[in-house]
Amino acid sequence: VISVGGGRYTLKDGAYSEHLSFASYKEFAALKTKFSLKIDGDKLHTIGASTDPNGNTAIYDEWFEKVE
Repeated sequence: VISVGGGRYTLKDGAYSEHLSFASYKEFAALKTKFSLKIDGDKLHTIGASTDPNGNTAIYDEWFEKVE
């Protein structure tokens, strides 16, 4: 494990955002994270961004597939 964090999240109509209360990497807790989640059969598509307190943004576009 490189980093860990926890807190609450919201998910409404496919819009997901994280609200971290603590993290092992102190800057991680200050990230603003918003994603769009879509399920297509056995696949989950997440697309969104995380922005740090300095305004640097990382874009995410990931697919996850359920494997039996």
